[in-house]
Amino acid sequence: MHQPFEVVEEHYAGGVSPAGWSWRRAASWAAGLLALHGLACAAYIGTVGARHRVILDDQAFLADARPLRLLVVGDSHPRNAVDDALLPGALNLANGGESYVKTFYRLSWLLDQGDRPVGAVLLTLEPQAFDSWHADYYQPEYVYGRYVPFLEVGLRRGRPLQYLEWWIKAHVAPYAGEARTLSEMIRGQRDFRDDLGAMKFSSAGPTEQWALARARADWHFQGHDYRDPLQQWAFEQTLARCASEGIRVVLVSYPVSQEYWHFVEAMGPAQAMREIAGPILAAHPELVHLDYHDAFFGRNDLFHDPDHVNRAGRQRFTRLLNDDLIRLGVTPEDSAIPPRRAAPAAGRRAVEPPPG
Repeated sequence: MHQPFEVVEEHYAGGVSPAGWSWRRAASWAAGLLALHGLACAAYIGTVGARHRVILDDQAFLADARPLRLLVVGDSHPRNAVDDALLPGALNLANGGESYVKTFYRLSWLLDQGDRPVGAVLLTLEPQAFDSWHADYYQPEYVYGRYVPFLEVGLRRGRPLQYLEWWIKAHVAPYAGEARTLSEMIRGQRDFRDDLGAMKFSSAGPTEQWALARARADWHFQGHDYRDPLQQWAFEQTLARCASEGIRVVLVSYPVSQEYWHFVEAMGPAQAMREIAGPILAAHPELVHLDYHDAFFGRNDLFHDPDHVNRAGRQRFTRLLNDDLIRLGVTPEDSAIPPRRAAPAAGRRAVEPPPG
């Protein structure tokens, strides 16, 4: 039943105007949305922030005061290739998609946050390291925004507005656009697992292996700048920071399949890497470069995909690496890793030329 006009008029006369009612309603909506935003932030930080590999590794570094003989940094290649459990006094902090830019700021932040002594750092030296492919990739921004100064890097990059957007995402709305990260967490993929398992790249036929290698190389390099200035700057800054801390740097090129390397050479990034790194190595004779890119050529049973070793490759490579680290004096003589008891490895497989 409709109220008489007099009752409505009396209601407004009591001090509740249509405008006042609208403002109160808007304020209620705003408070509700702010509460939902807070809950979403808390849920994201409590899940991704509690389980992301980078955060867990940072906590492991900072929670232990024991000196480290070796700290492994870089992208998915060292993440999957180096088993730090087999190396005495070693910690692997590498993570998929971690560019020189992220490595520099992350390593600097860790050294500033704690006082844990570090003897040597294993730093990646590979064609994709100087490539622009991951130079502007910071997802999840909440994780890397803890130490990457987005506004400073944006000014250096010449794209301040883009980096401002990432700063806002990192510090104001970390859950925004994170469906992929949440899916990876639920499925135990990428940043939420330790290695790539036992899958063998050799299980694909020869023609398919070449096709996969070409697709992988295109993904890394096609249409990208092989000599990204920001990556070069971050690489040199990392060397300088380690030198200032008295930390020895060992540069490592990790194993890739022969099929993949064929395309990396043909496309030009391998030559670009050599031209960038050559003068730096010449200017720093104290640097050592361990080049293993061809160490497993013809052994695609040791790879998960064209450029990542699988679990068997990881064990074999870690032993190979440790032998060289012993010779360099990075790890002690008595740290030699005993051979793993297993069936004899398959014979060397002949690598066929690319089809067509």
